[in-house]
Amino acid sequence: MELVYLYIGDDGRNIKNCEFNFSPKYRFHFDKNRKKLSLKIGEQLTLGWFGNNIDNVTAIIGKNGTGKSNLIDCVINALCGQGGGVVVWSYRGELYRNKCSFEIESDFQIKELDFWGSPFNIDIEQEERITDTAIIYFSPNIDRKIQRKFPFHGCIDVSTANLLRIKNNYTKKNYNSYYFSDIDYMQITDTFKQILFFIYYQNEFLLEDIRVPEYLDITLRSYDIKNEKHPTCVQLMKGVDNSFSGQLRSILIKQFFSNDEIPKSWNTKTTFEEVLKHFLLNTNERPNIYNELIDLYSKKNIRCKLSEQKASSKWDYFTFSIKRTALNIRLMTALFSYYFTEEPCYASFSTLRENVSNNNISIRWDGLSSGEQAFYNFLARINSELTVCEGEIHIQAKDEVKVWYNNDYKHFIIVLDEPELSFHPEWQQKFLNLFLNSLEELYPNFRFQVIIASHSPILVSDIPKSNIIFLDKDENGNCKTIDSITRENTFGANIHTLYKNSFFMDGLPIGEFAKRKIDRLFKELQTGNISEEIHKEILLIGEPLFKNQLIKMYNDNLPNGVNKRVTELEKEVEELKRQLNDKN
Repeated sequence: MELVYLYIGDDGRNIKNCEFNFSPKYRFHFDKNRKKLSLKIGEQLTLGWFGNNIDNVTAIIGKNGTGKSNLIDCVINALCGQGGGVVVWSYRGELYRNKCSFEIESDFQIKELDFWGSPFNIDIEQEERITDTAIIYFSPNIDRKIQRKFPFHGCIDVSTANLLRIKNNYTKKNYNSYYFSDIDYMQITDTFKQILFFIYYQNEFLLEDIRVPEYLDITLRSYDIKNEKHPTCVQLMKGVDNSFSGQLRSILIKQFFSNDEIPKSWNTKTTFEEVLKHFLLNTNERPNIYNELIDLYSKKNIRCKLSEQKASSKWDYFTFSIKRTALNIRLMTALFSYYFTEEPCYASFSTLRENVSNNNISIRWDGLSSGEQAFYNFLARINSELTVCEGEIHIQAKDEVKVWYNNDYKHFIIVLDEPELSFHPEWQQKFLNLFLNSLEELYPNFRFQVIIASHSPILVSDIPKSNIIFLDKDENGNCKTIDSITRENTFGANIHTLYKNSFFMDGLPIGEFAKRKIDRLFKELQTGNISEEIHKEILLIGEPLFKNQLIKMYNDNLPNGVNKRVTELEKEVEELKRQLNDKN
């Protein structure tokens, strides 16, 4: 399935009587007065332009407030809910549109659904219902949410706002001695997804252009040992030394005995292995975190500064780092049994959807910047959902998880709302290429349509203007579209040109603060009111055209003009020579 057209009568915000074409192949027009939908066939890009399995990529751009995010909301409501308007899509070589409350005349062949609302509606059994397509929505913003007035169908929401709204059970057998926030939950879940992504695909797809983390930092904490005088705890703590195994054993014992639910049968003969099995939901088929970490340490896959660990009676922590290349499903399964409220039989993207609760551990990549972290969050969230849709199967004999490609999905419409936020300009330059390449290499059995709302001129330079929806405001402040034919070519264009022509910037392509300062300099020079610091301010300007013009005005306004300026420069040269001689 590919979304090709959307007409919105009134979204209740700033989109009124607007139509949006998402494919250069089709140019639809809806006459709201005559209730007629017409079509002109356009020029399609070369087959496989964006990738062998990527049907289309559309960018939505415009100033803030023009309706980019509102349009994204409308797209998802129209496809997954009861969004209204006129929606047209291409599916299996034919054109379809949604069922509307009024008759629509068409001058071309198109099928109308027999039922209302989403074409993915799981409550409908008609043949026209689409069962092999889903929407994946991503946004890093936390102040937005998709407006859901009705049930949604076929929508996988991995936006930050949605993940923060997920209700979680933060208790694991009263194992909640310290508050565990929604932010903590989201961040550690994202990190788990990133770890699994590297385990699954590090031999197939590594990001050569973006730094890959080398170590995973883990900190185990104990906040309050409620049962430190319990006979079992006292016995197990005897003989604990400062070695890696001793400190790991110590912190785990302290965590376990901070719990209120201690079995009544435990005594001085209770072994450490029995305690592990009880608190880590362990079985003979699954590894535990203690044994796995000891094994990795013995193979020199863990670095740990033993002398720097904090040791006190009540508030302890133990920190170490694991090589990324040593991470495996056995370790992740052990971490899951340590971390989950339920009993997942193995670590995978699908079992990661269960509730997470253990707050006595923090996991993060060593040395990643916030921008790098944001990039891997994006990549891991999208890929985790695609992998789940492909189907995961655990091979217990090898402690591996493989995808088995037994699924109903064939098509995905990936909707991204400002995905480049927090990205350095260099990463914005690489973003689309890396993302599309990952879809092509890792998921050849799926077909994709990508819709991106963005502010980035760098990202837009990767997309032909025929694949861009240009948004602006009309005289009433409502959204309006600008025909791409009237715009200059965007693909491979200079980003300064794109700032001026594609993003509808008024005036000079410089910061407003700098513009105000330069305007003041011009006015002062025009009136002849020259301050002592004005020449220094002129020299700060980076744009040669402005700087040269201001210097000329400055020299022209000086008494004796250029001659006096020459004298000033000569004095500056002499002063610099004197300073140099003093240093020598």
